This record gives sequence, structure tokens and C-alpha cells, in this order.
Amino acid sequence: DFRPPLIAPPSAPPEPGVRPPVDAKTIAEIRDGLLNADDFSAVLRSVQEAKGSDYTTALVQAIGKLTADKKYQAREALAHRLTRMTSKTLRTMLTDKDDELRRGAALACGMKEGKDHLPDLIDRLLDATPMVVQAARASLKELTGKDFGPEPDAEETARKKAQAEWNKWYLTEGKM
Repeated sequence: DFRPPLIAPPSAPPEPGVRPPVDAKTIAEIRDGLLNADDFSAVLRSVQEAKGSDYTTALVQAIGKLTADKKYQAREALAHRLTRMTSKTLRTMLTDKDDELRRGAALACGMKEGKDHLPDLIDRLLDATPMVVQAARASLKELTGKDFGPEPDAEETARKKAQAEWNKWYLTEGKM
């Protein structure tokens, strides 16, 4: 008695800030391989260059468990990895729940040298996480040659003021 396998209906596209389901076991293996690597630089390089969201997720998970020097290297690798993403994917990553992914995406926007993410980066100036705010500011400076702030660890009022200055600049000069 043959029955064709059930085919699941197509899933809806993920909501902004929500990652599609991934293989937790694969992610754990990649993350643990990175954390326990004898040659950290070589493993990091292979994770940076590999294709697939599992590698991105594993790298993001590993960052919080690394020592300062390795954390710096892993954050750089993440930002470089994310430069391969499409504008749409980066835009989604900029609103992800994970601070490290938002930070990496903000830096990747600046590294890509495209000005289509200026409004997204300006929005990140009000992010709750200071390292995301500073990554957005660094990319805005890189892309525009301007600096309207905010300063590191600025209070919300100062971040709103900086965001207003960036928006004013963008509306008058940035769209060119």
C-alpha cells in the first residue's frame, strides 16, 4: 500500500529579526570546534569563508565564550563574513535579537561601501546596546566622511540628538 510522502506547505518568510530554523546539532559542532581549536586562526578562517547560516549562527554563539583577543578576531571575521550578504539580509540582521549579529551587520554595511543602508544605520543609533550604536556610528562615518555622533556610552537623549542630526544630513545631502 504505497502512499506518497506528505509535503509540508511552504513556510512564510521569516519576520524581521527572526532567523529561519537551523540545525542545532551542526551549529553546536561548529561552535565547539571553534572554541576548542588548536589552531584558532585556521578554524576561524574556515568558518568565516564557509557558506550557510549554521556557520554564522555558530560564530555568533562562540563570540561570547571567547577570550578578549580571540573575541576581537571572531568579531572581525563575523563582520567580513556578513559583507557577502544581500542588502535585504543585512537589513534583517540589523534588527536581530542578538547584539553580536546586529553589531556585525552594522560593521558589514560600512565595509560594503554602499549607501543604501544609511537609513538603517541611522536607526541603529537608538539601539539599546552601546557596541551596536558605535558600530553603526563607525559605518556612518566610513560611508559619509561625516560624524554627528553619538559618543560612546551616550545617554538616550544624546543618541536621539545625534540621530536627528544624521537624519537632517541624510535628507539634505545623503540621498545624493
